[in-house]
Amino acid sequence: MSSCVRGLWLCLSLLVAGAAQAARFDFDSAGGRLPKEVRPSHYRIALDLDPARSSFTGRSDIDLEVRQPVDAIVLNAHRLKPIAAQLIDAKGASRPLTVVDIPERRQWRLATQPAAPLAAGRWRLVIDYEGSVQRSGQGLYRVDYQAQGQAAQMLATQLEPGHARELFPGFDEPAFRASFEITASAPAPYDIVSNMPAAADSVQAGRRTVRFAPTPSMATYLVAVAVGEFDALEGEQDDVKLRILTARGKRDSAAYAMSATKQLLVYYRDYFGLPYALPKLDQLAVPGVRGGAMEDWGLISYNEGTLLFDPQRSSPRTQQTVFGIVAHEIAHQWFGNLVTAAWWDDIWLNEAFATWMAAKASEHFNPQWELRARARRDKESGMRRDAGAATRPIAIPVETEDAVFGVFDELTYEKGGAVLSMFESAMGPDTFRDGLRRYMLAHAYGNATASDLWFHFSQAAGRDISSQIGGWIEQPGFPVVDVGASCVAGRTELSLSQSRFTTRATGAAPTTWQVPVGLSSGRETRSLVLGQEPVKLVLPGCEPVIVNAGDAGYYRVRYDAEASARLRAATATLTSIDRIAITADMAALAASGRLRLADYLEWIAAPAPRSASEWQAILSQLEAFDQALAGTPAQAALRRWGRERFAPELARLGWEPGRDEEQPTLRLRNQLIDLLGRFDDAPTIERARALHASGAVPPSIVAGVVNAVARHANAAQLDALLAERKAARGQEEVYRLGHALSLVRDPVLAERVLALTLSEEWEPPSAAWLAGQVGPGSGNTELGWSFMRQNFSAISAKASDWGRLWLLPSAADGFNDAARADELIAAQEAALGEPGRDAARQVAERIRERAELRAREGHRLAAEMASRKLGVTPQ
Repeated sequence: MSSCVRGLWLCLSLLVAGAAQAARFDFDSAGGRLPKEVRPSHYRIALDLDPARSSFTGRSDIDLEVRQPVDAIVLNAHRLKPIAAQLIDAKGASRPLTVVDIPERRQWRLATQPAAPLAAGRWRLVIDYEGSVQRSGQGLYRVDYQAQGQAAQMLATQLEPGHARELFPGFDEPAFRASFEITASAPAPYDIVSNMPAAADSVQAGRRTVRFAPTPSMATYLVAVAVGEFDALEGEQDDVKLRILTARGKRDSAAYAMSATKQLLVYYRDYFGLPYALPKLDQLAVPGVRGGAMEDWGLISYNEGTLLFDPQRSSPRTQQTVFGIVAHEIAHQWFGNLVTAAWWDDIWLNEAFATWMAAKASEHFNPQWELRARARRDKESGMRRDAGAATRPIAIPVETEDAVFGVFDELTYEKGGAVLSMFESAMGPDTFRDGLRRYMLAHAYGNATASDLWFHFSQAAGRDISSQIGGWIEQPGFPVVDVGASCVAGRTELSLSQSRFTTRATGAAPTTWQVPVGLSSGRETRSLVLGQEPVKLVLPGCEPVIVNAGDAGYYRVRYDAEASARLRAATATLTSIDRIAITADMAALAASGRLRLADYLEWIAAPAPRSASEWQAILSQLEAFDQALAGTPAQAALRRWGRERFAPELARLGWEPGRDEEQPTLRLRNQLIDLLGRFDDAPTIERARALHASGAVPPSIVAGVVNAVARHANAAQLDALLAERKAARGQEEVYRLGHALSLVRDPVLAERVLALTLSEEWEPPSAAWLAGQVGPGSGNTELGWSFMRQNFSAISAKASDWGRLWLLPSAADGFNDAARADELIAAQEAALGEPGRDAARQVAERIRERAELRAREGHRLAAEMASRKLGVTPQ
């Protein structure tokens, strides 16, 4: 091991000295709303906590540098009540401060009384305050749960993007990095954890007080505190102390995540050329309330269902999810924590790189999962959004606090990760990694911008790459590459051109990109960059030509008739990943009207030894077409076709998993059961009911089985599902059953499920989520939409700040009538105004896309399917 492992901070301070001059981050010009005249260097935060209370008290003691004289100190605070504030000078003299709350900016203004300017220099700001414990998974929040049959409570934090100001008053913007020294007290039975190891731990008068070692310089949103009664699975890797903290009785389910953590710490250390920076890494499984995970430095928190894996009860999908999310959050310990985006317009630097790195690590350690195929399906979510009118560039200006929520989306994560993967392929893996290592070294314990990253990539590549990659980050959308191929005198004359791909004719700007294109034919492979001008070239032979070979690119490909016919004839000889990419492009071309839907179905009906991952991608595409065609003759024809094709495939696989089956096959079986239940296949539904009633459902198909049962449930079966959810032993089961309940088709029963969201039976965030899912999931969108509009105030009170923006859009997301898109926009504007506009625009665009597809295919598809005789059993 390098001598820097334990002394990383000192080593980097010496190494960075020569590299820092290349940095383009500038504190004074970094984005934000706070004035830059006052800058924090160190926080001492003291918190008095109790999971039984709905409030807490605290003290924020901040070392400040006043860089030039100011009349007042402006910092962030929200949902906090000031008790006392004072300013202490270098000699220890104290001045009382008055606090003026500016709620619309989530700021406090602190000034001396009588008013007097503060001189430049070093000061200490001390604020005593009181705060509120939240129930919606943000700020400091409480979790009520059951542990070993007993009621229990936990406190945890979610401070990104702008919720640190709900835990302590401070300079809550990414550029205001500082070190933190946390002290927290709670009733003695509870454990208390934070970012760093405990420096002191004492119990007095029934209360435990823990003082934690100071953190390195970091952003406010990475501060973390948790209070609860934890079981701990302990480990160690590279002298880093590891713990996975769970609710009592669940420690054994943390073993898989611990194994993954050890693998990942070594992998990332070697990849980045820098070891993990802190002496310990805790990972906390939160049994409810919080969504997803949060990469807090040294104390990552997860929803329990994304961290714990029980080999006897969990599904294969959960195993992949756990590895992928752990890989994502641990990648953030370098990309995001060690080096932090200067402002939220560059948050993609954090999230896209963690997405890309997690996919790379997951594929490295789990090649049997066929994750490259899975990556294409993830990329599709970004491309679907990016092809519509509601897209945006990956990097956008973020002017307001509420606008921050809009950048945590599929364009930041999936598109960003896919673009990085494309340029890794174009630059070469070694050059790409060299650029990342330079970037990490130059900006460790600091902030950076995209320009910094382009600089270091260019240094590694020996050429300026900023203009090529910058267009993909700074422009919305992506291209479709049109391919013309002709066989002339035993050679292939190939032409390539690009234009912007859009799902609808929306008048989008005719943008072009510098497109890295990989070509593959039977005799050779080539790489080129396609710009504004078309490219013509000649390839030997007349074999099929694949553009975007290996699916490295973030663009669509449209082949002319001759090129397409050659590919169709050679379907069986293509690689699985190339077939997946071609199929995905054809599905998108059909959705946009550039191809008839029957052409897409004919392609997937072509005989070929398709992998399990290919069929999974196809089933997802069919589900999207089924939703768009709801209520038309084409939907009935598509469902009948799906039953004829895929019931035999399920019969071939059988319902019982084989002893040595790989995960793709296990997941395909589950998805077939789910799709056939959706497509009303009576034998599948009856088999699922019988298996569910037996209580002996294999974990690999439990989701598909319970979804099939729920969709077609009667009153007694709904009661059984509700009882099953109430008795669920973990968040994986809770969410699986919650999703199933959103699918209940009987309108009377769907109304019962909706009514539950207004009760106390469901945790507030889960209730808000379910209320938005029932209409689209069950096919009763009108029912769910009306319920949401009538009860918006009550449901929004249960949601987080981010979740509130999506309540109305989620409830409307099953419509396929363009008039409903306009209705959604108007309703969201009335309910939330500007903050909710982006979420409504995204879903409104999806509704319009479905409406156009329904208008094109709603009546012609059935006739075309019959004339082309597409009912052929899959190979």
